[in-house]
Amino acid sequence: MSGKVEAEISRNVLLVGPMFKPARGGIAQVLSTYDSQLFDHMNFVANSSQGRLTNVWLLAKSLLQCLWGLLVHGYRIVHIHTASRNSYVRSRLFQNLAHLLGRKVVMHIHGGGFKQYYDGSEALRHSVAASLRKAEAVVVLSQEWKHTFEQDLGLTNLHCIANPIARPIVLPVKADGKVHILFMGLLIEQKGVFDLVEALSMIDESLRSQMVLHVCGTGDVERLNSLIEQYHLQESVAYEGWVDGERKNELLSLCEIVALPSYIEAMPLTILEGMSHGMAVFASQVGSIPAVVSDGVNGRLFNPGEKNIMASRLSELVGDAQLRARMGQKSAELAREFFPETIAQRLNELYQQLMN
Repeated sequence: MSGKVEAEISRNVLLVGPMFKPARGGIAQVLSTYDSQLFDHMNFVANSSQGRLTNVWLLAKSLLQCLWGLLVHGYRIVHIHTASRNSYVRSRLFQNLAHLLGRKVVMHIHGGGFKQYYDGSEALRHSVAASLRKAEAVVVLSQEWKHTFEQDLGLTNLHCIANPIARPIVLPVKADGKVHILFMGLLIEQKGVFDLVEALSMIDESLRSQMVLHVCGTGDVERLNSLIEQYHLQESVAYEGWVDGERKNELLSLCEIVALPSYIEAMPLTILEGMSHGMAVFASQVGSIPAVVSDGVNGRLFNPGEKNIMASRLSELVGDAQLRARMGQKSAELAREFFPETIAQRLNELYQQLMN
């Protein structure tokens, strides 16, 4: 087993999804890992970008590229990475085109809000269920989602394939005697980052002086800075902006706790990357997070918005080095399940099944 999708199989597969260079956003990061770790050559069509005004033109162009690929290169499988709302509407166009030309379709569902999306109305639920039933395979990120889609949508074509993460790059970091905590995500209410800052303000000052929260991402920076100033957390919170490359690896190597107190999630890469670097996890028990984080084993879980409980459990982690080390070691063990070779094997099996 080479650790990648077999060349004979991959030349028959066309992947469709958002632009992933630069890899900003969950699906883009997944596709970037697919490209760099899972495929020697990934046949890919981008159906959206970050700029709204360019998306209409890009969509028309990508549909033509998909048509050309199916007719000229003869791709047998179209693997569509999608989320909810506009992403799903776009994806159905590619699904219909592929089926019109007699190709097999894999609909790969990302985005923690997909259930909330199809629960928006009875008509929408029926429409989503009908379109997903037509796909030869629907890929979900966890067994919990598989069960939910079976129950809600009556699907029988479900396959569970988790998001891949690259093997960790551990850089030498200089210890400063503090416990470093990492948050990576959009600075929006849904991600719980503002709850996290408020919870930090509730921690006893003597303990708070021993920690630094690194906030990485873009969004409502003004609100973040306002909270930092309001609670006098300038020494406890460092805003890093958007990070990637060496700076991201530095923070992953430095931090001992990865935090994600979201209200809605699927299978967040932030947590998987933190686990691969041996971090204890501090996260809300939503989406598929409980599938990879066991409370008291490799992290601490709580319900979204529970700031008092967040403060208490974060204090517990920061105040107990042995607990952090034990949980971090368990995280590192569990993260191996998401390394590229494991995910590539599952993709090989799925593609082979469809081609047969």
